[in-house]
Amino acid sequence: MIDFQLNADEYSLYQALPEGGSTQGNISTRKALRWKKSRYWEAREGLIRKQAAIAGLGGGGTLCRARDEGDGIELPGQVVSSVGGVAIPSRVRERHLYGPLVETLRESWSRDTRSNSIVVEVTSDQGSRATGGRWTRPDIVAVNLKEYDYLPGKYIEVVSFEVKPADQINVTAVYEAMAHRRNATHAYVLLHIPQILRDSLAEDLQVVRAAAAEHGVGVITFGENDDYDTWSTVEVAVRVDTTPERLNDFIETQLSAESKRKIALSVR
Repeated sequence: MIDFQLNADEYSLYQALPEGGSTQGNISTRKALRWKKSRYWEAREGLIRKQAAIAGLGGGGTLCRARDEGDGIELPGQVVSSVGGVAIPSRVRERHLYGPLVETLRESWSRDTRSNSIVVEVTSDQGSRATGGRWTRPDIVAVNLKEYDYLPGKYIEVVSFEVKPADQINVTAVYEAMAHRRNATHAYVLLHIPQILRDSLAEDLQVVRAAAAEHGVGVITFGENDDYDTWSTVEVAVRVDTTPERLNDFIETQLSAESKRKIALSVR
C-alpha cells in the first residue's frame, strides 16, 4: 500500500477545491480559507509536490484537484477522491458515520471482543426527551452478554461510544465519554482517522489517549467506519462496577422500546 499522507493544511486546501476537478483561483481560495499568503502557498506547494493538485494559469494563478479514474465515489455524506489509487475522503459530518459504525460494532467488534450482541443503537439525537442532559447521551450504545467457561450465569455489558470525526479529535471526546461512563460498564471514544491524515493527527491522538488512559476510557480509531480491518483499539476501556440500578435506569432512558424488549428477553 502506498503510504500517502497529507498534513492538516494540505487536507483543508484539498477540500476547498471543487470536487468535479474544475479550476479555482488562488486568491479566492485563500480568502475563503482566511489564510495568510505564506500558509496558503506552503499548503499549495505541498499538494502539487504530492501530485494531489495541479497548478494552472489565470489571474493570480489557479489550482484544481488531480483526478484518478474512479474518482467521485459517493458514500453517505461524502465523496471519495483518490490520488495514485489512495482514497482522499471528503470531510464527513459526525452523524453520517453512525449507521456503518452500528453495523460494524454489532458484527465485527462484538465478535472480536467475544461478546454476544443484543442491541447496538444510535442514541445521540433524542430531541427533548429527558435523558439527564446533553453530555449524558452517548452517540451509540451497545448492550452485550458474556458467558464464561468457569463462571456461572450471564454478564451484561452496557458500552457507550462517543464518536468524533477527523476534524474534532481532542480531549473533549474523553470528557463526554466520562459523563456517561458512570451509568455504563465501559465507555469508548471512536475516532475517525483516515489513512492520509494518520501522521498529522498523531499528536492529537496521543493527547486523547493519555487522558483516556488516566480515566479508564477506551479509544478506538477507524479509517473506514464499515471496514473493521481499518479499526484499532489503542486503549482498552476499564470495566466500571456500576450498580444494577444505574444500568437499569440508563437502559430505560437511553434506548428505544424495541431495544429494551430485546434486552429483557435476552437476560431472562
